[in-house]
Amino acid sequence: RTLASLGEYVLIDPADRRVEVFTLAWADSWRLVDQSRAPALTLGSIDLALPIEAVFKGVEAETA
Repeated sequence: RTLASLGEYVLIDPADRRVEVFTLAWADSWRLVDQSRAPALTLGSIDLALPIEAVFKGVEAETA
């Protein structure tokens, strides 16, 4: 988070099927959007909308 050119990043947890997008709001302040239940992973920095199914394609859901 200290790279000058970094404006957005994604954390993906395949086990919990969680998708968190962090976007630089202003200097040293990050905005978190949980996109886990969204229909698509959306990244404004690269104009991307990827269906959530595609994010987890090939990842089997864990059973309790």
